[in-house]
Amino acid sequence: MNVINLTGRVVKDCELSMLPGTGTAKISFTICVERKYQKDKNNKKVDFIPVEMLGSHTEKLAQYVTKGKMIGIVGELHIDQYEKDGQKKSFTKVNADRFELPTSRLHLVLYPIELHIPLRITRRSIYAY
Repeated sequence: MNVINLTGRVVKDCELSMLPGTGTAKISFTICVERKYQKDKNNKKVDFIPVEMLGSHTEKLAQYVTKGKMIGIVGELHIDQYEKDGQKKSFTKVNADRFELPTSRLHLVLYPIELHIPLRITRRSIYAY
């Protein structure tokens, strides 16, 4: 089973684009995730992980994926391989299908009204499907 859960901060505002031919909306962004084990607490190790999300709901989510925002995602890990100048290369990314905005109680009231997409609201988080 290929399932990955990540929580981290958005590195820069997401890029919204449309897939050629289909017109399906796609957002691309990178999140910064701290590693669990760290020898030196002063120099934290982080990983920068590229994320893609597809679907009509991504157009509405794009306004919330902004630099510095803490988000959680659930998706699949994809490793794409290609050949360039005779050398094999690979590119790792996460194709997210669920999106979480850890947030305060104030935003729990605002987000469902603004998004108009299916949401599951828990005590401290909003999940978009």
